[in-house]
Amino acid sequence: MTEAELRAKYDREVSLADERLRELVWKILKETNYVDDVCAGPSGWAEFKEEADRWADQVRQSLGNVKPPGRASNLRYTNVSLTDLEAEHAAALASYLTRQAACLPEVRTFRDEKLRGSTLEPEQVVAFLRRELTHLRLKEYADLRGDLGGDAPNLALGKEDDLKDLLGGWANRSGESQVEYESAVFLEALEADSTGIPMRPEQPYMNGLMHLIRDEAGKTLENFGSQLVSRYPWTLRDAVWFVLTGEPPKLTPLKIQGNDLAGTHTLTFLTWISEKTIRRAYHSLHVGDNRPLGHKSLSAFRFVDEHTKPGQTPKWAELTRRWNKDHPNPKDKFTDRSALQRAYKRAEERLASPWVI
Repeated sequence: MTEAELRAKYDREVSLADERLRELVWKILKETNYVDDVCAGPSGWAEFKEEADRWADQVRQSLGNVKPPGRASNLRYTNVSLTDLEAEHAAALASYLTRQAACLPEVRTFRDEKLRGSTLEPEQVVAFLRRELTHLRLKEYADLRGDLGGDAPNLALGKEDDLKDLLGGWANRSGESQVEYESAVFLEALEADSTGIPMRPEQPYMNGLMHLIRDEAGKTLENFGSQLVSRYPWTLRDAVWFVLTGEPPKLTPLKIQGNDLAGTHTLTFLTWISEKTIRRAYHSLHVGDNRPLGHKSLSAFRFVDEHTKPGQTPKWAELTRRWNKDHPNPKDKFTDRSALQRAYKRAEERLASPWVI
């Protein structure tokens, strides 16, 4: 079984309706080598599913005890693995776009003004931030001293990702990168036997300091990064890091963005992504039955909705009598009020679940 086939079976058969939870458990299973064991042959699907369910229970318990800080968001991202050939496409394009972006007038102007026409090594970024943030009032700057003081503790620990978050914000990572971070933190929490470790970083790592860095015209580093993101398939966090260091941002050639509030999904992909991968992306959103409702179910849903005033509880006995009177065909009748209520609830769950109060 290939990893792509295993992932498709995992999405279908492991009961994890929450996409973020599903991605997190999959990441943990990869890091703990269970994915490799099934693909290579030593383990079978039954053992894999049992392990997935066990991790899912642990993650649910931990996430239930931890309320991540930071801005609340209705947006969720689902990542779908690419084929090996598509990954090669992405790597080739990433290198090409990095060279192209380095020639843009806005990037060259920023580097000329702030970096003497060059780029920074990662270990130079902290000193750059210290220098750039001296325009802040002492009280504002005092809150950042712990993150920018001393010998750059983040780099001393080898955590370059922390420095990227400090600059561009954890919230501006790719969905895949956020899942990688959360799975690492979750595993750390398990090893420490603690569920009190926050799954997401606190300020200023959540949204970054890029908005505080300005050129001579008052344009911020965040503005420059946003321009690049509007032009290339990059994340904002990686774009601002590229402006300072020249490091090639990782491409996101296929992305599914879910909006819980609007009840919609947006699929964004580059033209060389295969139809097979697009179908796999679509199927990853459906862990249950997504077949269209039947005519009777839809009609019953509309009937109950149209004969119930907003904010009131449906009068099921009365509605059942009216429905059966209007639908004399025995196949269309509901045997009792409970049957109509169940039909309505099933339709409501399938059709309107994001908006059910």
